[in-house]
Amino acid sequence: MALDKEILAERISALERHLRRVTEKLPKNPADFTQGSDSSDAVILHLWQAVQLTIDTALAACVRLNLGSPTSYTIYHK
Repeated sequence: MALDKEILAERISALERHLRRVTEKLPKNPADFTQGSDSSDAVILHLWQAVQLTIDTALAACVRLNLGSPTSYTIYHK
């Protein structure tokens, strides 16, 4: 079963928006990126949302392509 192209395009667009916000909020000087600052809070929030969106999209693709549903987010290496 194919992936829904409209939903995939919407998720990619949202992912790009979150990553753009991360880029916008990162200070030019790494020393200015301090814990608890507005910029660090915004970066963490948008990175978290981007990662969650990526995981959700991957999970939906696995189910849609009849690959099953992963039991965890952990990557196993053999």
